[in-house]
Amino acid sequence: EKRYFNIVEEMAIASAMPRPAAFVMRGEDGINAFAAGSDPERAAVAVTRGALTRLSREELTGVVAHEFSHIANRDSRLNMRLMGMVFGLMALWVAGRTMLQAFRFTGRRSGGRSRGNGGKAIAIVMIVAVTLAVFGFLGMMAGRLLQSAVSRRREYLADATAVQLTRDPVGLSAALKRIGSESHGSRVVNAHAVEARHMYFANASGSISSFGGVLATHPPLIRRITALDPQFDPATDPIWLGMAPRHEDKADAGAEPPQETEPTAGPPRETTASAGPWG
Repeated sequence: EKRYFNIVEEMAIASAMPRPAAFVMRGEDGINAFAAGSDPERAAVAVTRGALTRLSREELTGVVAHEFSHIANRDSRLNMRLMGMVFGLMALWVAGRTMLQAFRFTGRRSGGRSRGNGGKAIAIVMIVAVTLAVFGFLGMMAGRLLQSAVSRRREYLADATAVQLTRDPVGLSAALKRIGSESHGSRVVNAHAVEARHMYFANASGSISSFGGVLATHPPLIRRITALDPQFDPATDPIWLGMAPRHEDKADAGAEPPQETEPTAGPPRETTASAGPWG
């Protein structure tokens, strides 16, 4: 829908940032979105097809504003650095584990015949392998804890910044409520979604649990809604209970459909066809 591109244009003006490339995640019926790019000059935003079909204009504006907030706050750059750290530590763990498995195999074949200097060399390499595996695993877990904690804090900040951009907390809170009411929720079915789960607007697994674990990349949905709407009550809220239909939008009616990319979980590849009405 043209309204998506219009909203991106409006948010670029409101945030005083260059207009990012706009993409649609084809085949994703859950309500979700993400932003990518190391800086505002090389940024992109993407929303799922479910966000376009299930959200009103005000709700979609809140979601897009949230992603613009991540761009403005340089969250994508921070996320990439944290991902690099975690994958680097994971590589140490994998290397150590692989070395241990290799020595187990070669040890069985040699039948314990290694003696003298050869045996000492093997012992030293074994110590190195164990050290790599242990420190790599512990470092990877610590990195994931840090990544998750930072991600949760940045989500709250992006919600607050989105309200400043739109001057409307209702649209964003309604979008979050809509996620809680929909059967698809915020689920992203792409196989690579787990690798980039911290980049999404909401939990890519689709869970709306009120309990956030230490490895959760997003705050619990209800807590995010309550921060925007202190009067929110999940027992009576009509949107949360699925009793409030989406309002049809008239302002952007009759517009051409958005360009779409193939399903993707990471930063989208920019193509001329996917850039929308700006070329």
